[in-house]
Amino acid sequence: MFWNNPNVEVGDATGNARSIIAWAKAAALDKKQRRAFESMAAAFILTFFDPVQDDNTTPGYRERYDCGRADLVKLRGTDGPLVMFLHGPGGSGKSTIIELLIEYARNFCELLNHPFNNRTIIVTAMLGVAATD
Repeated sequence: MFWNNPNVEVGDATGNARSIIAWAKAAALDKKQRRAFESMAAAFILTFFDPVQDDNTTPGYRERYDCGRADLVKLRGTDGPLVMFLHGPGGSGKSTIIELLIEYARNFCELLNHPFNNRTIIVTAMLGVAATD
């Protein structure tokens, strides 16, 4: 079962670029919505990346790590901090993107046995109905 549609199947939120793209596709987001979701999801996942210790002797580990991180940076759009202002008229999908992001992050954290609560991702609003919720 997928997020808000029980008729759609999608894989777990594994934290790689491929799974982020698959979730965006399964949610049937338009191009701008997809870009916002992919950028925010990649930024969230990248917070779990720690510098690789050079003493890891597992064959191919460093290459897989670097490749996976590079894919996420590309999806996010920058290697620096993500600063994003999500805006649009009512009904344009802002809440949909945020709800999907939170569900992706929750699924990812569950896979890692990492705690997820209402402080893991903090959503704020300055104006409108969202500011009063």
